[in-house]
Amino acid sequence: MSTQPKEKPRTKTLFMLMAEFDGAPAVELKRCYHYLGYDTAAHAERDACERGLEVPCFRSRNSQKSKRMVHLEDLAKHIDRYAEAARDEFNKIHGRAA
Repeated sequence: MSTQPKEKPRTKTLFMLMAEFDGAPAVELKRCYHYLGYDTAAHAERDACERGLEVPCFRSRNSQKSKRMVHLEDLAKHIDRYAEAARDEFNKIHGRAA
């Protein structure tokens, strides 16, 4: 039996995202828009312009030509929040304890 503390899901999600994006702490919005539920990067960019994204995004420089970036920690929190809500709903439907 292991005595090490169990890793939090967000930590696992963050490490998996970092592996996918080659260890970068933040990635361009156009590379991760699908994790935010968008079909196209253009739609995600439009919502970012209108401040409609569910995660914070930023530009690495003070220029409109700079790419919009998403920090992977924020993206991991977003993914885990929706996964937890889906688990809760599943458990309610199937009468399982959380």
